Amino acid sequence: MRGCRSLTDSEVVAALSAIDGPHARRDKALFLVCVRAGLRIEEALGLRIRDAWDGAPLPRIHLPRRITKGKWKGGSLPLHREAAAAIDAYLNTERPGARADEPLFLSRKSRSMAPMAPRAPMAPMAPMAPMAPMDPSAGWRRFKRIFSKAGIRGGTLATHSGRKTFCRRVHDLTGHDLIATAAAMRSTVGSVISYLQADSARVESAILA
Repeated sequence: MRGCRSLTDSEVVAALSAIDGPHARRDKALFLVCVRAGLRIEEALGLRIRDAWDGAPLPRIHLPRRITKGKWKGGSLPLHREAAAAIDAYLNTERPGARADEPLFLSRKSRSMAPMAPRAPMAPMAPMAPMAPMDPSAGWRRFKRIFSKAGIRGGTLATHSGRKTFCRRVHDLTGHDLIATAAAMRSTVGSVISYLQADSARVESAILA
């Protein structure tokens, strides 16, 4: 999303602490895939279980061409340990016995995520929803709730804040290497520059110096 900002390290910690509810493990895994792997929300929600897990977390996330922006190129990238642990906890707890070809992040209305409700004897059974991935708009609502509960305010916040956070961290950890950051982002140097936000305090210090 154009104009949204990245999260600080302390805001990421606050957001993770704020995730709760019956599908907290799913939401934590989704948040970390965006923040620690830099995936766009559409890419994250397009993943199948086999793209990140085969009974244990894979060392790399597989990105099929069908889910990448423009559908022009697939690939893979390292799976950060935090995201790997969150995916493992989510699948082992909320999705035991799930098939490899199922969406990684299921809609709460899908049959394996829906809570079992008591029903009267002889009552007709409601049809089960198919295995559907979470919709991007539902993902945004989850992120919005997380930001609100964590008290994260100021600037524009969106699901794309996860990808911008990833960009900022890689840029910092590579010594501000734009080429390396672009490679990690699977993007161009020009796009990376547009993602990075100037540190106003550093700018003002430079002007005054």
